[in-house]
Amino acid sequence: MANTLPLLGNLRIPTGGALFGTRIHPITGVRTMHNGIDLNESPFNRDAPIICVADGVVTQVRRTGVQGGAMCHIRIRHDNGFNTWYTHQRTNTITQSVGDRVRRGDRLGIIGTTGQSTGVHLHFQIDRGTNATAINPWGFLFDGVDLFGQGTTNPQEPTTPPILSPNPTHVVIRNETLSGIARRYNTTVAELARLNNISNVNLIRVGQVLRLPKATASPQIVVGSRVRLTDNAVVFGTTRRFSARVYAETWIVLQIRGDRVVIHRNANPRRGEIDNIMSPIDVRHLILQ
Repeated sequence: MANTLPLLGNLRIPTGGALFGTRIHPITGVRTMHNGIDLNESPFNRDAPIICVADGVVTQVRRTGVQGGAMCHIRIRHDNGFNTWYTHQRTNTITQSVGDRVRRGDRLGIIGTTGQSTGVHLHFQIDRGTNATAINPWGFLFDGVDLFGQGTTNPQEPTTPPILSPNPTHVVIRNETLSGIARRYNTTVAELARLNNISNVNLIRVGQVLRLPKATASPQIVVGSRVRLTDNAVVFGTTRRFSARVYAETWIVLQIRGDRVVIHRNANPRRGEIDNIMSPIDVRHLILQ
């Protein structure tokens, strides 16, 4: 089986999961920097074990936590100076202690949803000890970059994208209403209420995960696809057009959430480029190149 550390099965970006870069936080509704990549296995496995990606020493541990409160996590300093951080783990599944020596392939816990999390997943981060020094782990996870000198985590072709969840969802952020969400996804309040067993359509909460009607997204467009915009493409949920040069260029898909797609000129934008990420676009306004 292909090596897909820091998990054991095929890696995927879970529905509602975030890539490296700025995003609207699903609980606070505030635009913040996301310093890692959210992961799960495909098919979905809520008991997926977390595996150490390289030899190192444990520098931080928290073994107990709850969703919305304390977050279970383990941080490891590796021999080349990089750190890896594994967060949102299930409570009481980490057995290591600060100072322990760990090796590539050691089990570090089980994925979970402790801390500020809306669903079971692993937040995987690579840095030099702080959030401010975080780097994009995409190349290490999916492009075969041997960052630690112990082999790559996933010897797939560089163009092989992670597997996305087939079931579209939307995570409610601050000041959203069910009617606004329905308009965004070209559906009705009644349909969203039916799919999510909502009895009072005026009561939804920040962080609530809503099931959406069957996605209209083309199965061919995935994270990593090269795309161009159709002539009638507009900023998602608006009638605002982009500048002329945007329609003439080729773009790379960074995120897919339901019918919303985020694109960029660079598959691995550097920190200085993060603010230049395009506004979300409806997947129906993209042409696969």
